Amino acid sequence: MIEPYTQDIEAQMQELYSRLPEKSKRLYAGVEALKFPYGGISYIAGLLG
Repeated sequence: MIEPYTQDIEAQMQELYSRLPEKSKRLYAGVEALKFPYGGISYIAGLLG
């Protein structure tokens, strides 16, 4: 089980993500997913859509 970010951090991440161009969105999501040892891809995909 991964420790999710706080709701405040998640909201900030979603705000930043919404302002990025498509290529940068993919890079940002990938970097965030790699921070978690297991389940990071699913967690970030669910968070950022």
